[in-house]
Parts: sequence; structure tokens; C-alpha cells
Amino acid sequence: MRNKNLSIRFVRLVALLASLMVIVQIIVLFLGKEGLCLSQGCQVVDQLTKVSPLIFNIAGLFFFQAVFWGLYRVESESENRVKIVRFLLLAGLAAEGVLVGFQQVVAGAFCTYCLIVLGFIVLLNLLAGIKQLMAGALLFGVVVLAFSSLEYNHSQRSPQATKEGVFASKINSSPAATVYLFFSSTCIHCQRVLEVMRNTASISMHFNPIDTLSSFDVSGAALNPNYSPTANKTLLTSLGIDEIPVLLVRTTTGFSIIKGESASIAYLDSLGTPSPKSENLPNDLSSAYPQNNPLIPPAGNQADGCSVNTDCDSIPSTPDVSPAQ
Repeated sequence: MRNKNLSIRFVRLVALLASLMVIVQIIVLFLGKEGLCLSQGCQVVDQLTKVSPLIFNIAGLFFFQAVFWGLYRVESESENRVKIVRFLLLAGLAAEGVLVGFQQVVAGAFCTYCLIVLGFIVLLNLLAGIKQLMAGALLFGVVVLAFSSLEYNHSQRSPQATKEGVFASKINSSPAATVYLFFSSTCIHCQRVLEVMRNTASISMHFNPIDTLSSFDVSGAALNPNYSPTANKTLLTSLGIDEIPVLLVRTTTGFSIIKGESASIAYLDSLGTPSPKSENLPNDLSSAYPQNNPLIPPAGNQADGCSVNTDCDSIPSTPDVSPAQ
């Protein structure tokens, strides 16, 4: 009996610590700042979900508080409130299974903060007993498996959809960065970014046009005539981006997105400096990013980009690139 009472106290303590962490996250988000996260996977996931991260965290706070107060002044495992808390802990693992499945299948990236929350819920189930943990693990696995078995439109996944939309690639054996350029053959701003990009020898470059091309001349580039311009458009739309050019930069922790001619050229120029690091965007790009969301910069004016859905120019303007007739 004494060991069971001790276990209940530990569950309350862990639930309280988790609540404090979530409260800090809520305050940070409420102040309009970037949430606590160790990787950019959090921003990728946030962009692909319609529910605000603030709402998710408020729900998480209610969950951990329900566990804490559900066991408040409970001294016996036989009390009904303990059974309710056990059911709540299983429900928490089921909900986390949905979130993990979404990150794995749809987002293609994992949110480290979400994984920390998952760790707290797993620990709570472990403290509730081995049988509770085994039941929770089984439920979690079934939910993730069921979610993963569903059929999704591959072109709507980010950032995995980049592969379907690559028309040409030029690979560097030791790249300073791996960069995907989303552009149009009728965009004058894309022309300038393309010119700088094709002369940046230190990178592996992929070209993702949003229209159908009949020719493309970049020295040493391998062409993929079966690429899907629709996949590129769909990917931009799913990320809430309606303007090109766009650079999608693969980093060691995920992906970074750079919008607009000026920011894109500044980033590519920075790779010509000694010891460039693709995961650290140049300092002079900081003004292009909103404080509350560093992944996707705000929409620029028409002088720095073209609309995804409307031709920027009446005739093709990108050299060595021609749209299909």
C-alpha cells in the first residue's frame, strides 16, 4: 500500500512539472514569440495544422491539470478517481499517437516539443504501473499504425513533396547547402535568383518550377521530364505561400524557407563566404522573418516576387528556360 501511495505522489509531481512547462510555452506563444523547440520541425508541423499551437497547449495544460487534481488527496488505488485518471492517461497516449502519425506521414518532420510532451505522458503511464504502460503502448501503436495506413495525396506532404516536383538537379558531393528553388518561367524575379543560384558552386541545387517547361539549360544538371509542377504549387499552397521565388533549404534539423528575390539572393551570396552553414541563415535576412514565425517570412511586395497563380510577365523572361506551348 505504501509503494502505491508513493507512486500516486510521483504521478502528481510529474503532472505538475509538465503543467509548468506547458504554462511557459503558452506564455511565450501568447507574447507572439517562437515557441520552445529544439528544431525547425515544430514550425513545419505548425504550418500544416489548422489548429493554433496555443490551442494545443491549452488542451495539454487541461490534461496535465486533470491528472494532478484527479489524484489530489487520493491515498488508495481503489478510489474511483484513480480509475478515471488511468483512463485519461490512456486517452492521452491515443491522442499523441494521432499527432505522431501526422508528423511522420504528413509533415515528414518531428516536433521536438511535442516529443517532450509525449515523454511526460509515457512517464505518467509508467508510474501508474507496468500493466498501464503496456496497455498504453499497445493503444499508441495501434493508433499510429492505423494513421500510417491511410492513403494521402503525396503531393500535399511537406517537405517530401519536393521530390515529385524536381525538374532538374545538380548535385555537389560536399555541398554547403541543399537548396530547392520554386520558380516560374515567366517571373523576372525568379530569373535573377536562378542566375545567382546556378553560379553558386558550393551547393546541391534542385529546380522546382510551378509551370511546365520545354527547355532548361543549366550546365551539368540532370533533367526529370516526368516532374509534377502541380506538386510544387500544391506544396506552396499547403505552406500558405502565394509568392515566388521561394528557396527551400535542407538543414541538419529540417527545412528553412526563404521568400522573395532579395532574401534569396542574400542567402545564396552568403554561401560564398568562408565556412558557410546551411542551418544558419545569414543575419541580414532577419528583417524578412516575422518574430512569431521564423519559418515563413511575410509576403513581400510585388517588386520582390511574383504571384504563384498569376504570370509576372506577359512573355517568358527567364533565360534558357522556356514554358511548354
